[in-house]
Amino acid sequence: ASSVDAERAFSTGRRHVNFMQHNMTSNTFKSKVALGSWSDAPFFPKVQKLSEIIEKHSTGKTFEGFSDDDSDSD
Repeated sequence: ASSVDAERAFSTGRRHVNFMQHNMTSNTFKSKVALGSWSDAPFFPKVQKLSEIIEKHSTGKTFEGFSDDDSDSD
């Protein structure tokens, strides 16, 4: 690792956060940066779908029939 890697990460992160997203949680930010770094990787072709799931989860919305209060207890 070098300082160039860190600078690239912050530069990429800056492009992910606009002036309307200043209240984004740090975990959401980290997830978006990670997904952005994986976007061109051939082993993960559906990265856009995961990005949508993270975005919906961070806003408290449900997705595809799941919500935070779903439980597996029967």
